[in-house]
Amino acid sequence: MLKKRNNPVSPVIFFLLAALVYSGCASIKPQQTYKSDKEALETADRLRGFNRKIKASKGTGFLTIEKKNRRVRYRIAWAAKSPDQARITLISSGIPVETLLFNKNRITLYSHTGQHTLKTYKTDNPSLERVLSVPVRINDIISVLTGKIPVKPFDHARFEDNGSKKRNRLILLRSRSDNRTQRLVMEPDGRIREYGFLKSPEQLTYRLRFAEFKKFSSCGIFTRLTIANESGESLVFRIHSFQKNPDVKDSVFNLTKAGE
Repeated sequence: MLKKRNNPVSPVIFFLLAALVYSGCASIKPQQTYKSDKEALETADRLRGFNRKIKASKGTGFLTIEKKNRRVRYRIAWAAKSPDQARITLISSGIPVETLLFNKNRITLYSHTGQHTLKTYKTDNPSLERVLSVPVRINDIISVLTGKIPVKPFDHARFEDNGSKKRNRLILLRSRSDNRTQRLVMEPDGRIREYGFLKSPEQLTYRLRFAEFKKFSSCGIFTRLTIANESGESLVFRIHSFQKNPDVKDSVFNLTKAGE
């Protein structure tokens, strides 16, 4: 049985979850209609389909939260099922600190150290912006944990550069239904370097940088991912172990007793 201990990190997670409930989406002004580029469309479709056959995962690694002058590092263990179920346990000094459960429209937070009582909220795909200043949504985190690139549906794709094959190329994706703008930064060899979600073509909401690609059980995933805003506040995931499509029962995403 774990002893209660004062841990200065736990309140960060408590306020994180409380803030998730009240986060909203910023509106975007209508934009003009854009013509698509065939090569840009093919590239974006390829990235959107990357690892789409992975429906669930289990894994371990580290999560580093960097906000202003504070930096906190956790060991993590998770189970996830696309598109909206995840169980993430944060571990500090070998002791579980918090377990976060996301199950469709329900969020549950359990403190292993007794820092707070059990918290449960109902909300759809909340954002992390109000606490971490990084407005990435839970569905995007689940995409990352299941080895995917969180490209949303789009209607138009085009290159925004001079077509040089010797430097990074930029692709902008736009959607008619909600005027959503996404940005892909591609390396000269065709690999993705960065995904960005924009409030407008000029205003970046957050960026996701990809690094350290590795093979796990017949599939390849990015094992170092940095999600950051324009101010440099970030979440850094480092994945050390990964199981593709394990048998994960829905009961895993419901808390029973004593954080089990």
